[in-house]
Amino acid sequence: MVSILKNRVGSSLPWRTIRKGGSWLVTTALLVVLFSTPAFAIQYVGLRVFTPKGSEVRALHVSGDLTAAERTAMDKAVKKAYPKAKLLTGSTARYNCHAYAWYSQATTGTTWINGPYPYWKDGSYKLRKSVKWKDAGAIPKDVANNAKVYYDGGNHSAVKTSASKFRSKWGQGPLMEHDPKYVPYGATKLNYYTK
Repeated sequence: MVSILKNRVGSSLPWRTIRKGGSWLVTTALLVVLFSTPAFAIQYVGLRVFTPKGSEVRALHVSGDLTAAERTAMDKAVKKAYPKAKLLTGSTARYNCHAYAWYSQATTGTTWINGPYPYWKDGSYKLRKSVKWKDAGAIPKDVANNAKVYYDGGNHSAVKTSASKFRSKWGQGPLMEHDPKYVPYGATKLNYYTK
């Protein structure tokens, strides 16, 4: 059974009731994106993924993608707005920052995660450092590369890749390498997590 759910910009997102293990699971989709696209081009269907400790993370499976013109326009806009950040892979609606940071760093992913909270709530990842936004320009030296970084108050995730850089997916925009505060997201603090 597939129905349509209206999101905040008026496009439609599918949701599905799925029979799993003798019970019915209803998964809904609420998608906050960096850029909006026509509903007919991209479809989001409920999906369950799991943390390393087995807790459920509600996610969306993505089929379809932005048009070539939309991808080119987004890439160009991001390069212009953030010339000091490095574009690693072009814009795509097929995965987002949380899926990239917490679930899979494959750039061919088709998973969209709206909130990564289960990854630390079940202890799969432990908070190692929390840095107030005003001090977030410098990455703590004692945080390992590949740490997951959550922009608390900004609903964004990244991966620490070096002593001064993060990698993160910008909504439906590109995968970028950037300084911690050089992003289109604000936050109250940056939380660093490792296993």
